Amino acid sequence: MANLDRNFDHAGEVETSLMLVIGPDLVRMDLIEKGSELVDDKNNQLHKIGINMSINNPGGFIKFTKNGIWGNPINASYENGKKMLSTIIEKILLLISEEYYK
Repeated sequence: MANLDRNFDHAGEVETSLMLVIGPDLVRMDLIEKGSELVDDKNNQLHKIGINMSINNPGGFIKFTKNGIWGNPINASYENGKKMLSTIIEKILLLISEEYYK
């Protein structure tokens, strides 16, 4: 199982890796660039601001990140995306097989 315990990401390594599996024709790796990152955000304030900007302020995410990217897609790969997607599917299957959902 891939480790999905990661910080919020928008067009960063996680989302780009997943898209390389789900819709590789939609990913332009030749255009990727690093975006805003959560560096030493011990109180999780930047994370909260970023989520708030993306949800409550139309167009605010672009203003906040400058290029619309939160994270670093440079290390995105098909292999990582495949592991992540498999983990997501496994977790969903475990969840829906719980007695509560039957």
